[in-house]
Amino acid sequence: MQLRGAIQWLREIGAEHSDGLWDAIVTSNGEIFLGGYWLPTNGVLTIKLTQSGDSVWTRNFLPSNTDHVFVLQSSDGALIVLGEIGVSSEATWPAIIRMTQQGVVLSARDYPHPIWARRTHVAGFAILG
Repeated sequence: MQLRGAIQWLREIGAEHSDGLWDAIVTSNGEIFLGGYWLPTNGVLTIKLTQSGDSVWTRNFLPSNTDHVFVLQSSDGALIVLGEIGVSSEATWPAIIRMTQQGVVLSARDYPHPIWARRTHVAGFAILG
């Protein structure tokens, strides 16, 4: 939207299932980076769009029981995804994926303990256990 609330573009994102988005940021080059979940496997869904809303790429990760997904951009330009992955009905494991602007995974790590993770207000993540 523009500052006055006028819609610039509108896109339907997802497939035939009930995919959903949890988080979105505008990257340093003005593109849009989205994080969410995709069904039927409940994996982590990441999408990068141009300023016009056209798809640059879509990546799916960690087919599990995704509860939350948060996204941000690091100071070196890398895209970071924090996915809170449900490993059972009672426990979640945060997983962090770091990727290039082109969607190539640079690193991935999970924290296999029932802990809590959220994005903070200072452009970072808090992982507690």
